[in-house]
Amino acid sequence: MYVEERDKAPLSLGEEKNMVIQLLLINITVFVLLFFIEVIYRIEGNPLARYHDNVLSHLVLPANITTLLHNPWSLITAMFTHDSFWMIVSNMIWLACFGTMLQNHAGRQRILPLYLLSGIVGAVFYVLGMQIIPSFRELQPFVSTTGASAAVMGLAIGATVVAPRYRLLPNLPIPFWIITVIFLLANIAT
Repeated sequence: MYVEERDKAPLSLGEEKNMVIQLLLINITVFVLLFFIEVIYRIEGNPLARYHDNVLSHLVLPANITTLLHNPWSLITAMFTHDSFWMIVSNMIWLACFGTMLQNHAGRQRILPLYLLSGIVGAVFYVLGMQIIPSFRELQPFVSTTGASAAVMGLAIGATVVAPRYRLLPNLPIPFWIITVIFLLANIAT
């Protein structure tokens, strides 16, 4: 019996053994999908606020606990939702850098759990910070957060713990932990 070669390989986004590529593709796909939904809203003559109310508000992480209880999935969806081009470009470059290094040293099976756990922990700290810091309390109904920064930060710290003396570029005399510190400071500053 003849079995075609194409029937053997399932359709997949990226190489099955490369979790970093799969995370990159998921993040980019969500960004492009949301961009097209926004374009459709604008073509139909809807104001941008309507797109935010109908679509984006269900995906971003709200600072208000009551709103979070109505959208508990936003703990996960916020880490895959990017609302600006430069945010996704920055996060995906860092994800590729730190994720690939960690995947090469610790294995692909550790990437997704660390990514998700770091994103959830970052989300919890964001919500708690908005509740605890007095000057942020009055902003709660109006602010939210998106992006993979906390998840990528977890991968950065994981990569640095696994191989702190690793050199990203062999000819560059900068240890990997210094690149991680620069990344952490850049994220805190923005």
